[in-house]
Amino acid sequence: MLDFPGMKKTLLCLCALAAFLEAGANAPEPFRAHYTPDVAARKQVRGVMLSQYSVCEDDFKTLAEWGATVARYQMYPVGERWKGKTSDTAGFAAWLDWKLGVLKGEALPLARKHGIQLVVDLHVPPGGRGGSGMKMLDDPVWADFFVDCWRKIVTLLKDEKGIYAYDLINEPTQFGKPKVCDYLEIQRRATAAIREIDAKTPVIVSCNADGAWCAPSAFKSLKPIDFVNVFYQFHMYEPFAYTHQKVLPQFKETVAAYPDAAKGWNSEGLRRIVAPVCDFEKRYGARIFVGEFSAVAYAKGCDLWIADVGALLNEYGWDWCYHAFREWPGWSVEHAVTEGDSAATAKFAPSADNPRRRALISVLRESR
Repeated sequence: MLDFPGMKKTLLCLCALAAFLEAGANAPEPFRAHYTPDVAARKQVRGVMLSQYSVCEDDFKTLAEWGATVARYQMYPVGERWKGKTSDTAGFAAWLDWKLGVLKGEALPLARKHGIQLVVDLHVPPGGRGGSGMKMLDDPVWADFFVDCWRKIVTLLKDEKGIYAYDLINEPTQFGKPKVCDYLEIQRRATAAIREIDAKTPVIVSCNADGAWCAPSAFKSLKPIDFVNVFYQFHMYEPFAYTHQKVLPQFKETVAAYPDAAKGWNSEGLRRIVAPVCDFEKRYGARIFVGEFSAVAYAKGCDLWIADVGALLNEYGWDWCYHAFREWPGWSVEHAVTEGDSAATAKFAPSADNPRRRALISVLRESR
């Protein structure tokens, strides 16, 4: 028989265990992403990322013929008119007003005419990049301005048909601990502001860079945010050394081919690469948006890479956009390489039929 002190200790342990079990039984269920019935019922959309320069009716007509149903509308201050004029909030606001006028007055009516939905992509973070990765993570003025930009965008577009989603930040980057808020918190703030104006249109939240550009591996640390109709984005440029060979300085000497079984560069290897996204999707019931995927045109086997990536994304039912349509010829499937094997030396010619174009159209049209 236990003496009194021993019995008291045992009772305390039993009480603690009972409290623990009760707390566990009453703990909230693990977080699940929530979607309105109309958004939950949406079928997968497939398409391309549009040029940052301009779009015209033939762009949307061609995309519809290819089988595309969505396009990522890239808002980026390019051209002499805006060169050096968006470095302060007044200049950025002036550019944004102009760009939204082009979107609403020109691009959106053409997209609707040809049955293409638009993802509105604020492709450059206000304030630019620097400091902890993006200036708005360290500067409260730029952080608040970013949220105000989305208030402006959504106020103008909330009643427009043909807007598929709002894409908050293209390829957010963060290094270390920011002074104001992190890459996810600033997206949460923007989403909260959007939901005050537009209760339903999906908002696309992006993962951190994780050594590449919105790499799928970053989903290992991504956390969901508690708002309705939030999609989660990554970009597929893996294996990075393959897709960006002789494009980026770190791969200036790289010559690689796909598939390469010895390196695990094949369809099963691609499946392993996106496994963190699959885990996130299953854990939280989240919808996935792949805003970009591509391999440079002179990479050997890039048509096979496009076919395998597209087939995998279709298998998982993830929305996707190919990078890019009528932009740099190195990404364009309407161009073929005539000579050279690097971004600096390659020459391109328009091509109405080539393996890359056929591969993209095939996965665009694959049975939904």
